[in-house]
Amino acid sequence: MDKLRLLFVIGPVAWFSLKYYGLGSWTWETSTKIGILLNLAFLTLIAASATHNAYKRHRTDFLYRWKGAARTTLIYALIIPAALGCWYYGYASQALKNRQELQNERVEQQIMDDDNFAQLIATNPQLKDEERATIIERQQSNIAIFFSPVFYLGMATLAWSFIGLIVSAVFALIWPRIWGT
Repeated sequence: MDKLRLLFVIGPVAWFSLKYYGLGSWTWETSTKIGILLNLAFLTLIAASATHNAYKRHRTDFLYRWKGAARTTLIYALIIPAALGCWYYGYASQALKNRQELQNERVEQQIMDDDNFAQLIATNPQLKDEERATIIERQQSNIAIFFSPVFYLGMATLAWSFIGLIVSAVFALIWPRIWGT
């Protein structure tokens, strides 16, 4: 169990280190992809280790194995959004604001471009009677909601919890087939 707890510390430290290393030199998309893959790797390691520990106690009962593995995995899945919050709304909050401003500018450029606006109207005829300024304002308010801490961290919590439950269920299901006698 001590090795497992060590992963709970190493994972966020590795993620913070990687994010700090890439700050200013990686694109937003690259940084996000690498961060997701690193967190997924640690979540998978923790789920496998927790399933192994649960398998020692409950060799024949899937639900008890999954319950034990899921608890441990979900704890890490809740640490990830906490780390995200510290990073994006604490240390690198300016990067998040810059990303939001970039998205707002992209929306404005796309809607003000006549060709893009014609395509938008063709795919969404209900926008035909709307003013461009109203559409831009609505899209920018949607972007503001997406980048708000409650939505962003809430969706991260939901996504990582769901992923943690699925990964731990898969491991709890296949572990006896791998290590069974």
